[in-house]
Amino acid sequence: MTAFYEETKACIDAVFEAHAPSEVTLTLDATGVNGHVQLLVLSIIGYQRLTQLKRVNAISGSCYAYLVYHALNTTGIEGLGAIMQRWDSNMRRHFHKTRVLKTLAKLPMAAVGKGNIFNPQCLEAMLRGTVNDHNANRPLSTVPDNAVFWVYNQTRGCPVGLNARGEYQDYSMAELARTFAAIPKLYGAAKLGDDWFIDPVFSKDYSALRTALKKDAKPGHHIYSNIAFAKQTPNITYIKTHQYGDGKRMVVADFIKLMFNIPNRKIYHAFQQANIPFSK
Repeated sequence: MTAFYEETKACIDAVFEAHAPSEVTLTLDATGVNGHVQLLVLSIIGYQRLTQLKRVNAISGSCYAYLVYHALNTTGIEGLGAIMQRWDSNMRRHFHKTRVLKTLAKLPMAAVGKGNIFNPQCLEAMLRGTVNDHNANRPLSTVPDNAVFWVYNQTRGCPVGLNARGEYQDYSMAELARTFAAIPKLYGAAKLGDDWFIDPVFSKDYSALRTALKKDAKPGHHIYSNIAFAKQTPNITYIKTHQYGDGKRMVVADFIKLMFNIPNRKIYHAFQQANIPFSK
């Protein structure tokens, strides 16, 4: 294990030495392309303890990390090692079918809101490509009750938390995956029923959503896993869940690599960093 893993583990262990799991809220904030960097925090907390938390909030690409970890610890993911070895190539070439000239041709129209670079189906394909069809086809109602996946309902004009007992509980993980990271101009909005959804990071209410999640975590302690910084306050432990320097620059670089079919091994490294057993 790396020193970074040990340092992150020490921060998280300190929270649970002071608080029972039922007093702790975990928020997995947005990550950009590499949602799997959140696997570090998930693996340190552990699946059993994760299901005991007061709440687990997942935003944008972090939703994928949660569902991968959930599948890994329930039904399992056959051949995970092989999947992750070729994941970077599959994400660019198979799921997104990226080509430099294709991206350049679509950029002008996407920039003015007259098209998208990718189809929202890519988001579903990525989930299926990691957790397999069996896990992707399971309904949301099979996910632990304390997990909430946040999206933005454009039709209603507000953030919506998708959970196992809510309005969308009968939709499959694959169907919902289209909404988690439905970025305008990149994928466009995704439809569930009569409503349209986008990634909440790209809505006007993203800042308000984060503030509300921090407020809802009280009383109790909040582990806030993010790409920007590590910090400790009396009520919140901020975890920076990667070692790639400036988080915002990392996100931009990852998106550019995806759009222009440039190799990017960070997702594979995220599994290694989290000490996820490839043998499963």
